[in-house]
Amino acid sequence: MVMDNGALTSTGKHIADPICGDGAQCLAHYDIVAFFRDYHPASHLLPLLLAPPARDSSPG
Repeated sequence: MVMDNGALTSTGKHIADPICGDGAQCLAHYDIVAFFRDYHPASHLLPLLLAPPARDSSPG
């Protein structure tokens, strides 16, 4: 189960994938050095579904 994916800059910052394809200029413009995908294994699906949602403590 994919939880997040995107690109990494040279500083290690996670950013949304700008969909550059193989464009070296685009990758350089966004300072992208790698791509990432965070996921949970299939065995985590049921516990994630059964976990209670976080409570919103914001005012209003």
